[in-house]
Amino acid sequence: MTYWIKLYTEILNDPKVGRLSKDLKWSFTEALLLAGSEEKDGYLPDIKDAAFMAHTTEDQLTEDWRALEGAGLLVETPDGWMVKNFAKRQAPSDVTERVKLHRERSAFLKRYGNVSVTIPESDTESDTDTEQILREEIGAPREFAKVQTWIETATGMPAQPKDVDALRELSDLPDLIEQDVIGAVAWHRDQGRVVHSASQLLGSIKYNRGKRIQAGARASPGNNGHGSPKRETIFDRELRRIAAEEAAKNGE
Repeated sequence: MTYWIKLYTEILNDPKVGRLSKDLKWSFTEALLLAGSEEKDGYLPDIKDAAFMAHTTEDQLTEDWRALEGAGLLVETPDGWMVKNFAKRQAPSDVTERVKLHRERSAFLKRYGNVSVTIPESDTESDTDTEQILREEIGAPREFAKVQTWIETATGMPAQPKDVDALRELSDLPDLIEQDVIGAVAWHRDQGRVVHSASQLLGSIKYNRGKRIQAGARASPGNNGHGSPKRETIFDRELRRIAAEEAAKNGE
């Protein structure tokens, strides 16, 4: 049984789909899913079964499929209804497509540096070896990967390409520890803020790191073992300013 199908973004600019009503657009999407579940090169289930799976009536589904046929998206054949060009569009990726994907990712690396990115799920099991090679070729530096893992673990969200600059800046900070990240995420959540990117956490993580280092310096033997004073220092205010600027930059 097939659990997924390809849905191309170019469908947004396809006039055959764009001219459909919202109801028919969904009916076409259902037809794609039904064709995928049948695994018969685009053929759809019997109208009775399809109506049951689409939670509608046979008459309504027949009317929708007739409209989609008129739009050039479905076709009724002697063997039953089918989605046009389904088998062609759902075929496994060939070598040319994989090479194109590799080049696009290489261009990404030239622009953003040697960082890790999320590889989409493969179209077929045969893609596994190719994807493993790509993963090795774009392996992240150790510090970058470590900070990325800390943030992904603390937020429960994968890093995105837009987070590259923030992750690189954090990985360049000496003495950064995982607790700085955990504390930043906890603070945002305590404030009722939804954490949606590493960039959003940049200022808070830097603030936590600075506070921790400052507190350690105050409690060092060179300071007679005394703890940090109660009053806010210029350094405290500067860290607060950095955190506030980062929050404003991210629309908080």
